[in-house]
Amino acid sequence: MSHQLLSLSCDAPVESLQDILGNFEGAQVGLRKLRDRLVDSGEQGLVEDASIFLGLYLNYTDELIRRAYLQTAEKTA
Repeated sequence: MSHQLLSLSCDAPVESLQDILGNFEGAQVGLRKLRDRLVDSGEQGLVEDASIFLGLYLNYTDELIRRAYLQTAEKTA
């Protein structure tokens, strides 16, 4: 699966994007839950660093998923 995720970030053909979007979004849900648990834990230094990293990563992957859906929609239209 990690090879497929790397392919997504390297402009993989639209046909292969549809196969991995569900898994990618599932991973994002897990990361958001992890970020929320870190915030609730109260470990201030760790929380700040992890929250910044996870927030940037989630924004990046949100954009990748959005672009993939747009490309898939254009391809099927």
